[in-house]
Amino acid sequence: MIYHDTLEFANDLDAQDELKNFRNEFLFPQHDGKDAIYLCGNSLGLQPKSVQQYVQAQLSNWQEHGVEGWFHPEAKWLEYHLQLKEPLSKILGAKTEEITVMNSLTVNLHLLLVSFYKPINNKYKILMEGGAFPSDQYAIESQVKFHGFDPKDAIIEVFPREGEYTLRTEDILSAIENNADELALVMFSGLNYYTGQVFDMKAIAGQHLCLCPQCTKLLHHAFVKRTACPRDPKPQCKDCPTHCYAKVYREQIREVMRFSGMRLLLRGRIDYLFHLFF
Repeated sequence: MIYHDTLEFANDLDAQDELKNFRNEFLFPQHDGKDAIYLCGNSLGLQPKSVQQYVQAQLSNWQEHGVEGWFHPEAKWLEYHLQLKEPLSKILGAKTEEITVMNSLTVNLHLLLVSFYKPINNKYKILMEGGAFPSDQYAIESQVKFHGFDPKDAIIEVFPREGEYTLRTEDILSAIENNADELALVMFSGLNYYTGQVFDMKAIAGQHLCLCPQCTKLLHHAFVKRTACPRDPKPQCKDCPTHCYAKVYREQIREVMRFSGMRLLLRGRIDYLFHLFF
């Protein structure tokens, strides 16, 4: 499609938009008696017309039931998160049993960083988009300081080129490659809150993976077997009574685990080995 900077072209696209009727479901701030042109959804979305009805219903439940609202059939506050699992599974591409709804985005980001940010020796830096959402930046700075590093040294931000407003994927990949020896973590949001740029997460996530064809095939086989596991919950390999891997792959898996074990020992991560084998 060739875009044109004209009102006629914009109106044409609006007419073709299958979601255009949803505009009528929101309340717009008024400027000079007219609906404002609202472009701040990245900060705070417009209020849905139905929201007052739903909020008022829960205020009434609070008024009538007090603390019993957690369990009362008309409220069931305790089960609210369960109602969101099914619609979220379609958005996230995950199974409902793999999803929970909790906390705020920043708290959840801290929890992820506690699990995945493991600075070791000279690999302690975090690479992220420049100008990320402020609370994301604060979370990263907090985690870096917690581990005893200076944010000015430990955080690498990738900004758009001069005169441009969005990041080029090749610049992100180059930054990862150029700093690979010092990186402990790469953190990118799915899209930039300010510009609306959607990042190529597949390319970014795969940049550090330089696998030979044999390892790629093994990794794919392991992923397929893991996702197809009939056991619920999925046990760790050391606790599983049955073989997942085809016989041809078992010795390769053992070799990978032997190598990984030695690397963990050399890096002083005895805690990981204990978790895997005991």
